Amino acid sequence: MTTMLHVLFVGKDLDVLELLDASLDALERPYDLVDIVSKRDIPRLFQDEPFDLMVTALGGPKSLALFQRAREEHPDVPLILIVDEKARQLEGVQDLEAYKRLDYHPEADEWLEILREVFHIPAPAQKPPAPADDVPAPLDDPPPAAAPVDKAPVSAPKDAAVHFPNNDHFQQTDALLRALKQNVGALGVLLVNAAGHIVLQLGAVDDLPLDEVVPLLSGGLATLLEAGHALDGSQDAVHLAYREGVHYDLYGLNIGTSFVLILFISRSEYATPLGSVWYYARRSAEELRDILCETGYSMPDTVIDQNFGEELGDELDDLFGVAESG
Repeated sequence: MTTMLHVLFVGKDLDVLELLDASLDALERPYDLVDIVSKRDIPRLFQDEPFDLMVTALGGPKSLALFQRAREEHPDVPLILIVDEKARQLEGVQDLEAYKRLDYHPEADEWLEILREVFHIPAPAQKPPAPADDVPAPLDDPPPAAAPVDKAPVSAPKDAAVHFPNNDHFQQTDALLRALKQNVGALGVLLVNAAGHIVLQLGAVDDLPLDEVVPLLSGGLATLLEAGHALDGSQDAVHLAYREGVHYDLYGLNIGTSFVLILFISRSEYATPLGSVWYYARRSAEELRDILCETGYSMPDTVIDQNFGEELGDELDDLFGVAESG
C-alpha cells in the first residue's frame, strides 16, 4: 500500500496553497494537506500522524507568528520556506533554517520537482521514441487506432468541414487538452469554435446536454469579451465564466475571439480548487491561442456578431420554456 503523505501549510498566501495542493495531486500519491491560515486553524496542528513536510509562505508579522507557533509543535519536520520582500524585513527571518528556502513563488512545474525531491519520488519514465526504421509507412486510408484503456479518445469533429489543416497542430492541441484534463481532474474538456462546432472533445460527457450548454456558455463569454472591449479596447484578455453546480462545476474560457475552452469537473470534496483550475486553464488557453492562430483555421471571424443579444435571448427562451404573454 502506498504511504499517505502528510503535509502542513502555514501562511496566508492562498495562491501558494492552491498550487501546492494541485502539485501534490499531480504526484498521484495519497496525501493529507493541513492548512493553517489563521489563528482559528491552530488546533489543526495537533494530529496523531506526524507531518512529512511543512511549507510556509511568509508575508507580514501575522504569517510569521503562525509559523513560529507551528514550528514550536513540529520543530523537526523538513521545511520549505517562501519569503517575500516584506517578510525579509522582519526580525529573525534571515536566520531561519530550512530544507529549501525560496525568495520567489515557484510555478507549478517547479513545485512538482521540489515535491518529488523531498519525498524521493522519481519522475515518470519517458518512453523512448521508436527507431526510424520501425516507423510504418502511412497508408492512404489507415484504419482507426484503438484508444488506450487509460485515456478517453478524442472525439472526431461533428462537422466534416471543421478540421486542422496541419496534423502537427492537431497533435499539439490534443496533447495540451489531455494535459489540462489530467492536471485539473476534469470529467471532460471541449474545444469549440465560433460557429458552435465542437472541434475536439475529451472525456465522458456525451450524456450531458452539450447542444444547449455549449451555445449558452459561449454566449456568456461573448458578453464578457464585449464588456472588456468596451472597458479598455482590448480583445486579447482571457476571460473566465464559472458556475458551481450541484453535480458538476462548469468552466469556460475564451481563446482569442474565435474559440472557447469548456471544462466539466465533477463536484466532490476532492475536486480541484477554483484557483488551481484557473491557473492551468489560463495557461492552456494562452498556449492554444498561439497554436490556433498559427494554423490559419477556417472559421467565422469572431464569436460575437451584431445579432448576438437577440439570438441569445431566443436561445434562453427556448431552453427555459418562456412564452410571450398575450
